[in-house]
Amino acid sequence: MKLSLTHCRTGLVQRGEETRRRILDAAIETFAEVGYEAAHTRLLAERAGVKLPAIPYYFGSKEGLFRAVIEHIAERVNEHMAPAAEAARAALAGDAPRDVLQARLCTLLDSFVERMLGPQFPASWRLIVARAETDNLEALDPLRDCVVSNLFEPCKSLIARMLGQPEEDEHNWMRAIAILGQINIFCRPQVCRGLGWTDYTAERIQAVQAIVREHVVAILTSSRAVPA
Repeated sequence: MKLSLTHCRTGLVQRGEETRRRILDAAIETFAEVGYEAAHTRLLAERAGVKLPAIPYYFGSKEGLFRAVIEHIAERVNEHMAPAAEAARAALAGDAPRDVLQARLCTLLDSFVERMLGPQFPASWRLIVARAETDNLEALDPLRDCVVSNLFEPCKSLIARMLGQPEEDEHNWMRAIAILGQINIFCRPQVCRGLGWTDYTAERIQAVQAIVREHVVAILTSSRAVPA
């Protein structure tokens, strides 16, 4: 029985996708382990079990492969954060009362904590992002854009609405940065080790979420009592 040309092409595409995925998975672990500079293309190819030319064929270069890794991480973060971000935008689009706005803000932050510290965001991803932030690599732009769109912007807008201030007021930007910065610090491996933890269990994630909520209420209460 002869195989059709379409069937052969489908098989080639599937094998190509599997190879690309294998390279991507190996790159995630390698970049996390040794960093961008030390992850030479030969090492990346060896760990992926492919020939050296496969990397430029599928990704153009090592830089292209690193960008693909960041885009993969950003896509997963976007999938997780989008529902909470949309709920926040819906509340902002209407005339939602303060308690609803605060609930939307806390849900948004809970989602971010769960995404960044939970099993859906492996330790290897956190290491890659931390290393890239240290090196100030432009490849992080897709992840930054995702965080700005699905977290920072709605967070800042919710704060401004609850405090009855213009969104462009820099104090609202500062409050959003302060709130989100406390979450970001928990993504650092040394923080987890400093707490004597080997990982973030469900109970520990809930504890972080509770602390963040307490700080949000404190910041918003203080901001209402003292004029900016």
